[in-house]
Amino acid sequence: QTYGWMNWVTNDRVAGTSGQGKRLEAIRIKLTGEMAEQFDIYYRVHSQTYGWLDWACNGGTAGTSGLGKRLEAIEIVLVRKGTVAPGSTEKPYINKEMLDAQNNPVNPSPVPGETTSDTPSGGDNSIISTGNFSSDINLVVLKPMNTNDPYIDDAVNSILKEIITPDMTNEQKLWACYMWLINNASRTSKGDDTYYPTAWNNTKVNYKSFEDARIVTFSHSILIGNGKRYGSCINYASAFVVLARALGFEAYRGAGKTNGGNTEHYWTLVKVGDTYYNFDPEVPDTNKALNPANYFGKTKEEFEKLDIKAVPTSDGRTPQDYIDRFNNFTVK
Repeated sequence: QTYGWMNWVTNDRVAGTSGQGKRLEAIRIKLTGEMAEQFDIYYRVHSQTYGWLDWACNGGTAGTSGLGKRLEAIEIVLVRKGTVAPGSTEKPYINKEMLDAQNNPVNPSPVPGETTSDTPSGGDNSIISTGNFSSDINLVVLKPMNTNDPYIDDAVNSILKEIITPDMTNEQKLWACYMWLINNASRTSKGDDTYYPTAWNNTKVNYKSFEDARIVTFSHSILIGNGKRYGSCINYASAFVVLARALGFEAYRGAGKTNGGNTEHYWTLVKVGDTYYNFDPEVPDTNKALNPANYFGKTKEEFEKLDIKAVPTSDGRTPQDYIDRFNNFTVK
């Protein structure tokens, strides 16, 4: 609840939350090493309202999402490879989109995240946004976009393979990337230059747009790292743009100031219809006392209440310049 999927844990470490009163809604379990070669692990959950769901296996999802239902019991069975499942595996997981499709079979809702091959990469401006992030974002048809930098794209593909599954909603996919940044990167006040003194040599790709080159370059210290993943707000923002674009969202770098207009600051925008939603993984990662959800998928008005304002930066560029000058990672 609230946080979505958290990172994998092993060796008796706790998965989930404690002392926060949050529901456990779904689980995934998988084997590794020699055990994975010899056994399959099956598990099912007893969910509020729905009772026992069917069996999931080897990292699949068991439970619900987007429905506010708690898990009430969990059953786990280990079987040898080639052995039949302990029961039906047809429906181990339920989400809102599945229920909507079931309740409207004549004209079912589109599946969030479904990619069509006949549409270009970018966002989906056919959506009439409501200002409600959760509703709007799950209507977006994803159109993945790579950076054309093979090192960055390989790193991104590896990250997404680890944290994204097909059954996630659009919101859950963005949240997984957002929390990956918070859980895997660390804030440094000097930003990229602390660990990459030749920051502008971090990409060998000759992009048509300077903005594209900046995003790829500044994402490097977090997406690839140098033994550690470090960065300042510009690195976090750039890395999130790259991850969001790889998923298929229309993402840009946001720019402006915070601390009463005294500190230059960067974050990430995702456009849905005519609304730009704001994301800032760097601020809650720097101040661990802040709730990450407060900086995730917020409107401009909501973001300004957090003292983050879209105003011209020190180089004279307006916030709109950062959007207009992005060129879809096009190479010269």
